[in-house]
Amino acid sequence: MTEIAYQIQKQISIYLTRDLLNTILFLLLFIILLRIYLNYLIKKQKTKTLLTGSRINKFLMEILKQIKFPLLLILIGYLISFSLKIEARLNTLLTLVFQSALTLQIIFLVQGAIKAFFESYAEEHEPQHPESRSLYTFISKFLIIVVWILGILLFLSNIGYDISSLITSIGVGGVAIALAVQNILKDIFSGFIILVNKPFKIGDFIKLDKDQKGTVEKIGFKNTSIKTISGEDLLIPNDDILNSRIYNFSNRDKRRVSFNLYLDTNTESQKISHLKTRISEIINNQKMTEKDNIRVTISEINQYSIITEVVYYMKNDNFNDFINTKDEINMQIKKFVEKENINFANSNPCVNINQ
Repeated sequence: MTEIAYQIQKQISIYLTRDLLNTILFLLLFIILLRIYLNYLIKKQKTKTLLTGSRINKFLMEILKQIKFPLLLILIGYLISFSLKIEARLNTLLTLVFQSALTLQIIFLVQGAIKAFFESYAEEHEPQHPESRSLYTFISKFLIIVVWILGILLFLSNIGYDISSLITSIGVGGVAIALAVQNILKDIFSGFIILVNKPFKIGDFIKLDKDQKGTVEKIGFKNTSIKTISGEDLLIPNDDILNSRIYNFSNRDKRRVSFNLYLDTNTESQKISHLKTRISEIINNQKMTEKDNIRVTISEINQYSIITEVVYYMKNDNFNDFINTKDEINMQIKKFVEKENINFANSNPCVNINQ
């Protein structure tokens, strides 16, 4: 009887081993085919996206990219393990691994969906509002952090962990962390307010209280980067910006430029008339100037000089173009004055520019 029982047990072990080997082979084959199919789907969606630019295609492609193969392998292996006879303790361990893999895979899929959703909206609105990408990136990262926290808490709750004590500990620890990094949190919160209220946008020329001025290049979570007139990159904490008066020169539709030419009192009337005509022509020939709003007049004559006032307006498209155009106008006026031998008065500044 003992020999018969041994033979039966031996046969059962052989069948179980064969069954296990067949299961493993099937699992490997299934995973290889699934990997090939997923790569095919990703390439197909990428091709569709390039051809059509469809938001749905981009969304699906990002979702497919978030399918993590190691996690998928664990999930499929767990499902196949139901066909095998496994000890209770090992089955408990496999269930824990399965729940971990499932939770992570769901988090990755939700994360991909959030990123794809906000990325598509950022691309749609970026041509009109370049700063919108920073806002959407800020919101998507915040939501992703929330998803990870909720996912981990749900996982711990499912495996029987008392999360109420953990939440209490996080609350106490959160207060301590918040006090330690309050300046960073202030900058992040200020950055969010800047992105929502939009006191300025990328490309605007701004000036702050401390005479910090330049063109906005990037609006980040903690700092805002501006390019100064002299060419340096200046990083300013967002909280400092929000607590400062902000002068946005780019919000104006046009810029007024005025300056005086102090001519010598012995300058002939004909030369003055010729100078006024030529200045009007120089300003009128510039692309950025308003053609019907140019004024060149003699504002005052005194014992020291003949004061000729020049006033014109320029479109406020770009600050660098504004500076370059003004420089070009001034240089052409200087060349004409030299060519015509027109003298400036010695007792007053030759050119006084007010803006």
